[in-house]
Amino acid sequence: MRVHRGLPRFRGEAALETWIYRITCNAALNHRRRKRPREVLMEVDRSDPAPGPEAGLRSRELRDRLAETMRSLPPKQRAVLSLRLNQELPFHRIARIMGTHTGTAKANYFHAVRKLRTALEDLR
Repeated sequence: MRVHRGLPRFRGEAALETWIYRITCNAALNHRRRKRPREVLMEVDRSDPAPGPEAGLRSRELRDRLAETMRSLPPKQRAVLSLRLNQELPFHRIARIMGTHTGTAKANYFHAVRKLRTALEDLR
């Protein structure tokens, strides 16, 4: 709906796809500010049909720690991380979507990954 309503204001200075991504990012960030974040769930490796209780506890601890760390990331770092990992976008496209420079997108990604690594380092 926001894209449809905003179409008359689209100036064509950026690609239509980038403009739509920016609207989506802004909507997600606004929603995130208004609502309490939901827990991020990781897929659990089900290759072992009968994992022992230690594996289940370790997996749960990892999932909980990851969710907690993701919630603690600043919104821009979370958005860049998501666009890079989930959408597999290159940094120059992420920068256009976020309305920033490529170096800033890379820095946000670097800081987010570093925070995740630090938080999960003792679980290896």
